Amino acid sequence: MGKKIIKPGKAISIVCIFWGIKKMRDYVVKYKSEAEKYFSLFLMLNQWFELKQMGKQTEKFFTDRSIKKIAIYGMAQMGETLYRELEDTGIEVSYGIDKNAGSLYVHYCKVLRPTDELPDVDAVIVTPLACFKEIKKDLKRKLSCPIFSIEDVIYGMTE
Repeated sequence: MGKKIIKPGKAISIVCIFWGIKKMRDYVVKYKSEAEKYFSLFLMLNQWFELKQMGKQTEKFFTDRSIKKIAIYGMAQMGETLYRELEDTGIEVSYGIDKNAGSLYVHYCKVLRPTDELPDVDAVIVTPLACFKEIKKDLKRKLSCPIFSIEDVIYGMTE
């Protein structure tokens, strides 16, 4: 009895199957991560809405910590929502920070890139949930103020 030889056509088929399985696994991992990100966002927004219904104000998080002037990192929907929430309160949003500052249409405040010179503020609120740790690390090199995630603010309102 001799050795079994895999024909070239079968070998290519086997390689293609394994490649397909790997691609499928990559897609599952990617979309599971996305789903978890959006579920966390949903839970946080739900908490924020419940707190609003109970009459709790976002600005209290800041006033309890003697924070009067902030910057918001991430000027997409969440950043804009936070900005509007703080309008007509004692909390001044000095500027926004966004890596896409040049292509954003934000008419309600100045938006700087993270690589720009960032003026001093009492705190920075980071709205992208998924990359908070990396953003905080980068901002700590440029600013000496506290850096909070939007989750810190929302869940900190329950205290």
